[in-house]
Amino acid sequence: MPRLPVDPGSLRETLGPGDVFEVRVFEEESLTGTSRIEADGNFTYPLLGTVKAAGLTASELGKLLEERLADGYLRDPQVTVFVQEHNSRQVSVIGQVQKPGRYAYRIGMTLIEAIAEAGGTTNTAVLSTMRVTRLIDGKEVSADVPFKEITQGRMADFALQAGDMVFVAESAIK
Repeated sequence: MPRLPVDPGSLRETLGPGDVFEVRVFEEESLTGTSRIEADGNFTYPLLGTVKAAGLTASELGKLLEERLADGYLRDPQVTVFVQEHNSRQVSVIGQVQKPGRYAYRIGMTLIEAIAEAGGTTNTAVLSTMRVTRLIDGKEVSADVPFKEITQGRMADFALQAGDMVFVAESAIK
């Protein structure tokens, strides 16, 4: 099975640009609401202004808001953050699939699941291998994954990570 380095950050459910979440502050309705993380990784929150959220989990963001609200605004605030849309965590499937595009990533998502999300392959797709590209420390790293071996049960399915790009080539024979 081909190996691609694992990005440890992709294994955590961290927030990123475009993600939508709800902040609930116990017994403080005026501080409860829904926000979207901007392209710079920040969002605006009442009393606190600009808050950096990208790279934090929902739990970590809740603790950060508790700390900042406790610093002169509220006594013992209790904050909970609920992620509504994980728009920053996607995989791209391009090439010879029925519906090329970006799809929501779920921890544990596999190559087979991503191809299924894209509606399956076209009748001109190369099924022997598919290329998976991953960004590691700012550099693109690619591997050819033996798709046919996986679909025939001879190899385990290939685990994807948030941000991966799957490319399905077109056969030279039509």
